[in-house]
Amino acid sequence: MLDKDNSVLRNSIIWCDSRAVSYGEAAFKNIGEEKCLSCLLNSPGNFTAAKLAWVKENEPEVFDRIHKIMLPGDFVAQRLTGNTTTTPSALSEGILWDFKKGDISEDVLNQFGFDKSFIPAVKDVFAEHGKLSRKVAEELSLKEGIPVTYKAGDQPNNALSLNVLQPGEVAATAGTSGVIYGVSDQLTYDPQSRVNSFAHVTHNNTRPKAASESPNFNCISGMREAQLAKQNPCRKNSTDTAILALLLSGMAKVSVRFTAVLLLQFFATNFNIRYKSKSLAFSKETLCPSPFTSPSVIKGPN
Repeated sequence: MLDKDNSVLRNSIIWCDSRAVSYGEAAFKNIGEEKCLSCLLNSPGNFTAAKLAWVKENEPEVFDRIHKIMLPGDFVAQRLTGNTTTTPSALSEGILWDFKKGDISEDVLNQFGFDKSFIPAVKDVFAEHGKLSRKVAEELSLKEGIPVTYKAGDQPNNALSLNVLQPGEVAATAGTSGVIYGVSDQLTYDPQSRVNSFAHVTHNNTRPKAASESPNFNCISGMREAQLAKQNPCRKNSTDTAILALLLSGMAKVSVRFTAVLLLQFFATNFNIRYKSKSLAFSKETLCPSPFTSPSVIKGPN
């Protein structure tokens, strides 16, 4: 949250802070579950929009000074260039993006009473978001004017690094949290809201494209404790071991035809698994009764 002078108004609320869950649940009910899932591809849950609603109610003196809101990647790019932009991918992670309209969600803005002017100019992830300013260039010993042409969140970035970009590709990562994600070329959502769906880094919103050129990013996190604990009292905090156990025990029950499985080690505390299936679809079945993570719902053809 920045004011008109681009000064930070408060510290960010970390993703796993559950203070905004009740705001997201109320929005899910008021907007309508079917509309949320079909347009936002998610429940508002405990994401950015709900957290901003918490700030509005509990810190009105801060909320009243907001000029722009942004995710971390947007903020870093703003500091590098002085130019404030965001992306469909970032807005979808904040549950502020209407996939059916291809625009900022008016339903979410109206539900929480947010001014649309809070949202920076929307550009594709791969686009020019500004040029390196003279001041920053001098501090970093770089050339002034270098274009900043990419920015995204942690898991979409991770998917890009693993080359998980095409529909049907699936990967898993575990570090401070555990996430399984896959790519779909459809507006896919989980009817039971167990899986989060976001716009991938290759999602293109500024020119006509085929569905396969604008994939969505579906992920299931092993750290969604605040929202899922009530559904499964046996749940415990996710660990690398737990997410790996989910993969190993669940793979045998998932009807996916794999063409490749790769295990990539990232430092000592993080691992990534990447594999390819023919397609992805959601199932109501519980494929793995793990007490550590929410049920895997990635399913494909035999």
